[in-house]
Amino acid sequence: MFTSNHNTAVPAPLEQLLKQDSGATFCLKAVLVKDVMTQNWALLGAVVRPAAGAAAERSVRRYPRALLASLPMTAQEVLDLLSSIPQGLIDLLEEPFTFVPPQSSSSIQVSIENYWMEEAGVVHDIRVHQQINVSHQDRFVAVDQPYYPDAFEAARHWLGLREHHGSSDANLGHLVVLVPETRAYFKELCWKDDKLEVAVGGSLSASNAMRVSGACWTGKSISHLASPLPDGRAVLEIPERAERLELLLVDEEGVVYDFHKEEVGYSSGNRSLLAGRSSGDSDSAVLKDVHAGEGLRTEFKEFLDIPKSANAPGAKDKLQQVLKTVAAFANTEGGTIYFGVSDDCQIVGTADHVAKWAGAKADLAAIERYMGALRAKVHDAAYPAVNIETRATYHNDLLVIALEVKTSGATVSLQHDQRIFERRGSSNIAVAPSDWKAKELPMFGQ
Repeated sequence: MFTSNHNTAVPAPLEQLLKQDSGATFCLKAVLVKDVMTQNWALLGAVVRPAAGAAAERSVRRYPRALLASLPMTAQEVLDLLSSIPQGLIDLLEEPFTFVPPQSSSSIQVSIENYWMEEAGVVHDIRVHQQINVSHQDRFVAVDQPYYPDAFEAARHWLGLREHHGSSDANLGHLVVLVPETRAYFKELCWKDDKLEVAVGGSLSASNAMRVSGACWTGKSISHLASPLPDGRAVLEIPERAERLELLLVDEEGVVYDFHKEEVGYSSGNRSLLAGRSSGDSDSAVLKDVHAGEGLRTEFKEFLDIPKSANAPGAKDKLQQVLKTVAAFANTEGGTIYFGVSDDCQIVGTADHVAKWAGAKADLAAIERYMGALRAKVHDAAYPAVNIETRATYHNDLLVIALEVKTSGATVSLQHDQRIFERRGSSNIAVAPSDWKAKELPMFGQ
């Protein structure tokens, strides 16, 4: 495993991957725009990756102030390109542009859960332009060419990175080379009979030299993990209450080909092995409640976009609906609101919504931030305090977030809404004062 900052010489691990299969074909995709200050061509972004399926075709989409270029390359041509960058000149489809030669670049080995691509491998990143002056009003309009509202939307689609954050994206002005690891990588990590099964793919997966090495932590106690990989598979014993896990895929010389790291509170990918270990029971509960449908103790919501400001009336209205359900559950028999389930009892998941809300991947940290915000809204609105719990589980890789509400010993009301809600069937009903239950009724704020 390596992370390095160095001059623009091609790093050895990247060169080794490029040379291991001399017949591999690559595709360079680039977005060039006219700098509004200098009127020179500037590289908004470029990505080199293996060509998928049929070989890439040499083409260019021309717009009045922009070019979307696609160029097939061999592995050797990729190396030649990287070697020529220090000269400060790149020729894309006979549209050469110059830049100040970069003084440094970075290479990083990434696991399968990463920002740039869908595989484990090496990412080589070179910042070509320090600053690009791009007009946000320049629409990409040309005869017989697809329309884009701006340069950043074009870059998001054309470059095909796993994530792209528009005008704030960290890769603007960068040339990024993505080379997947094909020699050995973690193909699958999953639980079976409370043991962690590891399956390895790649050309070296059946090699006797490959092994899994790592450790896990329970509190301050460390347990070391090591296993050979006969037939590319291994079974690991992980302590029941492990809070942190690191796995490396290495050979007998200590070369790291892939890795997986996580903690109970944070995972670099969309899934956590440690959190998913005990999700079977909660998954079964979700399925049972979904099968039964909405009712006295169950409510389904596809998602709640928790408002981050007071000036979000649509989101605020939906929040009030959820808060009414919380109060109704608390005033009746308790219940659970499932986020990620549609009204017609289909599990649709919430990961994409959570990622958009958090402005980041829907990893454990983002999910916990979302659940924390949800708990905070309930805490601020309900009086007296309501006993609630939140949990996240997965069903067929679809994230479902549950908000469980306990029955309250006192009648619960909501801020700015002195009505009392009770649960009747699958509805929240505002109860007339004459029908209030014989509970002590504190007014909000007293």
